Amino acid sequence: MREPTENREPAAPASPAAEAPGRRP
Repeated sequence: MREPTENREPAAPASPAAEAPGRRP
């Protein structure tokens, strides 16, 4: 848990990107 920025970068665009098309049918 020392690099929350590198773990959040790929998780941030991957989370909203998968929820955007899934939540907006």
